[in-house]
Amino acid sequence: MTKINSLKNNYPTIAILTNTMATPFTEGIIFGAADFAKQHNYNILCFSGSKFAKHTPTDMSRHRIFELIDLDLIDGIIIPIGSLSRFISREEHASFLSKFSGIPIITINSDVPGYIDIGFSAQKGMFDLVAHLHNDHSVRRFAFAGITGTHRSTQLKKQSFIDALQDHNIKFDEKFLITSAMYRNAPLDGLEELFNCKRNSWPQAIVSATSSIAKDIISKLSLQNIRAPKM
Repeated sequence: MTKINSLKNNYPTIAILTNTMATPFTEGIIFGAADFAKQHNYNILCFSGSKFAKHTPTDMSRHRIFELIDLDLIDGIIIPIGSLSRFISREEHASFLSKFSGIPIITINSDVPGYIDIGFSAQKGMFDLVAHLHNDHSVRRFAFAGITGTHRSTQLKKQSFIDALQDHNIKFDEKFLITSAMYRNAPLDGLEELFNCKRNSWPQAIVSATSSIAKDIISKLSLQNIRAPKM
C-alpha cells in the first residue's frame, strides 16, 4: 500500500542524489526523471551535495546533505555514484549505498555489484572512433583527457581507449595523458607539456572522456594559436 507522505499526496517519491545540478550530465538525469514523474504521478526530490572526500575547502562538507534524506519519505533512489565517489574506493561506494538498504536503487554509469545500473558501453564507440582516426586520418599519436581521481566512467573509457589502440598495434604512452577536475576552467594537467616540444612529437588527436574537458582543451589550444576543431 502506498504511504501518504509529507508532500501531501499519495504519489511515490524518488530521490536523485547528485554532486551538482549545473552540468549537462546531471541536468539530463533530473529533467528526464522529472518528465517521467509528471507522466506517471511521481514526486521527485533532488539532493545536490558534493563528491565524497573531495580535498577542497570550497566544498564545505556539502556531501552531508545526504544525511538529511528522510528514508520514511523516499520510495526509490537514482544516483550517479561514479561522479560522486571518484575519491573513494569501491568498498566505500558500497558502504554508502548500504545506508539505503530496503529502498530500490538505480545507479548510473557504475559497476557496484548488487545494484541495477543504467549506463552505456564506451567500448564500441571508442573502437569506432580510434578506427576512424587511425584508418581515415592516419593518426598514430593519441592523447587521452580524463577526470582526476577514480572516476569510474573515465576509467572505463580510458581502458576501452587503450584496448582500441592495441587493436591497431599502438601502445598508449602515459605522457600523453591529460587530467582535469570536474569544474569549469579547471587546470588541464599535462596539456601544456604536450605542446612544449617539437611539432612532430605533438599528439595528432586528443580523445576526451567528457565534452566539458574537450571544450576547455579547444579553448586553451586556440589561445596558443593551435588549430583545433570547434564544438
